[in-house]
This record gives sequence, C-alpha cells and structure tokens, in this order.
Amino acid sequence: MATRSVLAALAATLGLAACGDSAAPGGEAPGPVAAATPEAKAQAQDVQAAAKESVIARGMTSHGTAEAQVVEAVRQNGILTVKIRFGPVRAPGGGTDFHTLYGNPKKAQEEIAVVAGDRKYFLLTDADGMPLTPPDMMVKVTKDAPLAGTWWGKFPAPPAEIKTVSLILPEVEAIENIPLSDR
Repeated sequence: MATRSVLAALAATLGLAACGDSAAPGGEAPGPVAAATPEAKAQAQDVQAAAKESVIARGMTSHGTAEAQVVEAVRQNGILTVKIRFGPVRAPGGGTDFHTLYGNPKKAQEEIAVVAGDRKYFLLTDADGMPLTPPDMMVKVTKDAPLAGTWWGKFPAPPAEIKTVSLILPEVEAIENIPLSDR
C-alpha cells in the first residue's frame, strides 16, 4: 500500500513538473501551477525522499544519467516479480536525455536474467512466446523530473533458501544483492 501511495504521489509530482509558468487570463495562475508553491515543492521533495527510502538495490545505466532502482523483488507461487524505477542522477545540459536500453522483446528475453547462486533464470513467456516484461525499456532524463522510467519482469522463482539475487539488464550494470520478499 505504501508503495502505491508513493507512486501516486510521484505521478502527481510529474504532473506538476509538466506544467508551465504562464498565468491564466486575468492574471490568476491556473490550478496546477498555483500548486507549485514552496509548500508544494517541499512536498515533492518529501515524496522523492520517501521513494528513495524504498529502494532495495541500485545499478547505474551505461550512459550515466540515470540509476536503476529496484523497488520490489517478490517471490510468490513460483514466480519472481522484479520492479524497477529509473531515477535521474544528473540532468542533461538544459535538455532531455533519452536512451533505449532495449527495443526488441525477443532480444530482451536472451539478455535479461536473474542470477541466484550458480543458476540463471530468464524471463518467463506468455502463451504466444512473448517475454513477461514491457516490449521495450526506455529512460528519459529531464531536468527536475523525479522519475526517468519504470520496468518490471517476471522470472521463474529461485528456491526458498535463496534470499538474494542479482539482475542483469541491457545497458545497466549488474544489480547485485537484491533481497527477496516472499508472499
């Protein structure tokens, strides 16, 4: 539940960040821009701090402008679900930094894996043979945006005695020592 609240707050923060500074007719600021008060900015910073607290493991992207932040690794009913949020590390020089980490789901199926002990677990697939992950993974770093992207994947769950795993993603350094939660 707390993760859902943090994500909702992040979405609201992103909405505020997307608003312009122009005033409405009559000199009044429109609703969303009016919310960009010092109090709203402080609240956005609190949301960002809370989001960082929920990170259980990290790895840098190869381009160095974003960090893959594992926020969940849950083993349930023989399936391990891993969720990642990409947080900006440094803003591009006044613009936007956009990277495709993978664009082909079949290629992703060959490159993305969870490592547990001496075994690799590759993405599960659906009835059509498509991997259980988004069809592509992109990171978009924009000045002052609290979020640069998200990703998730479903893998066969390692045995119960395995308590941590590593994750291999294209264009991201290996993310190690990810603690597993059981449900």
